[in-house]
Amino acid sequence: MNKITFRLLPLAGALSLIATPQSQAQVQLPPVEVTATRLSSDYKVTTSVTATKTDTPIVYTPFAVQAVSEQVIADQKTSRIQDAILGNVSNVAPNANGFSDNTNFTIRGFNTGPNVYQDGLLLPYSMNVDTANIYSIEVLKGPSAALYGRMPPGGMVNYTTMQPLDTPHYAIEGSVGSYGFARSVINFSGPADDGKNVLYRLDAAATRADSFVQFENSSNILIAPSVTIKPNDRFQITLQAVYQNVRNVDSDPNFPAFGNRPAPISIHTYLEDPGITSGNPDTMEKNFYAYQWSFKLDDDWKIENKLAYNHLNENVTNMFGTSMDASGNFANSLIYGPAGVKTLSTNVELSGKVKTGEVGHDLLFGGDHLSFEEYLNGIYAQGYLPPFFTPGVQTINIFDPQSGYYTTPSLTSLLSDMADNGFALLSNQRWNGVYAQDMISSFGNRVHLLIGARYDWATVGSGSGFGTTAWADANTNSYSESQDKGFSPRIGLSVQVLPSTNIYVNYSKALGLSNAATGVTVTGQPLPPQWSAQKEVGLKSEFFDKNLSASMSYFEITQTNIPSYVSAPDIFELIGKARSRGVEADIEGKLNNSWSIIGTASHDNAKITEGYAAPHPWLPSVQAGNYLPSVPVNMGSIWVRYTGRAKLMGWKFASGVTFVGQTQGDPANDFQTPGYSVVRGMAAYDFKLGDKNYTVQINVDNMTNRRYFYGSTAYGNSYSLTPGTPRTVLVTLRMEM
Repeated sequence: MNKITFRLLPLAGALSLIATPQSQAQVQLPPVEVTATRLSSDYKVTTSVTATKTDTPIVYTPFAVQAVSEQVIADQKTSRIQDAILGNVSNVAPNANGFSDNTNFTIRGFNTGPNVYQDGLLLPYSMNVDTANIYSIEVLKGPSAALYGRMPPGGMVNYTTMQPLDTPHYAIEGSVGSYGFARSVINFSGPADDGKNVLYRLDAAATRADSFVQFENSSNILIAPSVTIKPNDRFQITLQAVYQNVRNVDSDPNFPAFGNRPAPISIHTYLEDPGITSGNPDTMEKNFYAYQWSFKLDDDWKIENKLAYNHLNENVTNMFGTSMDASGNFANSLIYGPAGVKTLSTNVELSGKVKTGEVGHDLLFGGDHLSFEEYLNGIYAQGYLPPFFTPGVQTINIFDPQSGYYTTPSLTSLLSDMADNGFALLSNQRWNGVYAQDMISSFGNRVHLLIGARYDWATVGSGSGFGTTAWADANTNSYSESQDKGFSPRIGLSVQVLPSTNIYVNYSKALGLSNAATGVTVTGQPLPPQWSAQKEVGLKSEFFDKNLSASMSYFEITQTNIPSYVSAPDIFELIGKARSRGVEADIEGKLNNSWSIIGTASHDNAKITEGYAAPHPWLPSVQAGNYLPSVPVNMGSIWVRYTGRAKLMGWKFASGVTFVGQTQGDPANDFQTPGYSVVRGMAAYDFKLGDKNYTVQINVDNMTNRRYFYGSTAYGNSYSLTPGTPRTVLVTLRMEM
């Protein structure tokens, strides 16, 4: 019996129990009836809360915003938020990071860092974001500090979670696929009382997978309960919790460039020491708690409050290449030890509508707070620490890696030398902001003027330490704080020029990230904050009875104080200034009842306009005119789905291709990652047995088995490229009722 058959047996058994009537005598199955699933079939998302924090139609919003619907996630069967966005939103590229579990993107040329928003609140240092409890994902392009506070200038990713339903809905899903992939998901929701004043929900997922890279594997458990209480028509509160536990044998990028291209070796090659990594997997435990309540003051005004607490505990075992000679002898360094992050974020908002004559105002007033602590608590870091880099713990030849396996000294012996290899980092931030916005609509709702502004003040502090007293030094001797403050305005205008077409322009200026969350300078001081500004003009249209939307925009973004990695854990120098200038286009929705489409295209010149000369021998100089790393100049994608009718009723077929152009591997542009195209496809059949809806689905990714790499890590060296996954096949069975 093969592995796939073995893994299907428990799933088949569970589904058969669900499908069997309670009476044991009634064993005959009811007739098969072709039907539609309970999911909405729409690819198009009509409104966006992210862009304005009000329920504004996207076509009226004078900013670029795209959304990935629940149906897209289901059709493409993506279990990670990264995979759900890439290829479905223009000018969003994968961004490899020193830790591959981080949720990290490049939007309009700028790295978001491992930061995403959940239901409008920032979750810094986001890791392993699972789609099992996600309803939709929105990407807001450009600096948006006027509403959300300090953030990267390229844009933000905000996902909305599934909420408790007032109608019972139950779903069980199981998937098996290539490289030992196995995943089970449950989504249960409904009312807990006859009056539907208390609603419950439980979303959970368990995933286990090996890898196309030898020795690598991972497991992920997610449990996300929630409850909504509605004692009357004016007030409701939702309580949420998430527990997540992740283990993986080092899946961090560790593939070298040879010259200015990826090394000519198999992407299945493991270039670390399994004697260290297999016995000491990376672990992450997440405990998340949140609430959100709203109270309607009257038909036009309401007040809302959200709060989220997130605590991640990690233990990392990461090996990274730091040098390689012409013969392919690859020196690995090691980071081992505890790390984590604690965040508390909250906001209070008052929103309402006012009409003066023929002019309407959607008003928003708010304030928010974020506390954030990141720590690397006395980790072992051999081979990284400047200015005297100690030798790596292992040398492995990339053309004969087996000879280097199990040659690293034991962790016990390595940890006995913390005097030379101990490292600690502490970063604290406390952000506060107040903001206001007015969306002015006039001329029969054909003209929309958005004016918004925010003032931020924050305390940022950081410290680092080395040797046996690293953690104490990070908290005391080297710890320092600074104050950041700034005013972030934005203004946008949208005008309806045709019955289904709006043109828009906007300008925004934003106080960006403090960089304290990123790390410290070589001398241990906090990095100064980033600033950015954007100018944009665009067009939005709707077709086919508003079932299909299309948008196009031209933008220019400038940013100062961009951090660039030094070859050390979380130690940086700054690039002076960068500019991203480009065009992008998106299309999504239905052509008719059978055909749906998602298409994207972008051209982006993201360059450094003010560089720096390397102040230390281990830093590369960065010249003005260099391209920003991991930013494709050209990208494009298309995904087309056919929903069967008549004799093909119940069937769905889809296929698509994503093209990503060549990128630079580091800020110095010393090596490149070649462009690539990835083809994927899907076929599904929906049917009904009794009162239960079933879907059998197969997804194939990288159908042509293309060898590709999607960038180097944020460390910006030529030893940490990230290979893409070869061809994979995924089979899914889903039951809903």
